Amino acid sequence: MKSILFAILTMMTASAMAVSVTQLHCETIDSETTVQIQFDSAVDPAKPFIGWPNLPATLEVRPYRSRNIYKTAIHFTPLKGGEAYDLRGSAAQEGVYLQLFPEIVKGEATGNYTGQAFINDLDARVYFDFRSEGSIPGLTCK
Repeated sequence: MKSILFAILTMMTASAMAVSVTQLHCETIDSETTVQIQFDSAVDPAKPFIGWPNLPATLEVRPYRSRNIYKTAIHFTPLKGGEAYDLRGSAAQEGVYLQLFPEIVKGEATGNYTGQAFINDLDARVYFDFRSEGSIPGLTCK
């Protein structure tokens, strides 16, 4: 009986964690830069804000052929409020904005995101513009 209960709990945990993400690796619209987002805890793309009003994370931007890496702490909040799953991110300093939209297939979140980012950090003297152009997303994340 204990082994059956353990197997059921393991399967439930594995299926719940299969969709959760802790890190996103993003390709940018210009394909010359990568963006990495590291959440402070596991996030369920279908219900990211259950239990807390914002999600702390770290944003890292790495231009190809450059040794300069831009890194900052950000907080994600719901884009539209309530229990929405679209994320809006901003940093403590002005000029860092992100939007991420989870990929939903047949009502299930896949863990992939599309979105856009605009970074104009005057203190760090950094500028990145990864806004969407028409139907092409500025960021494609896995």
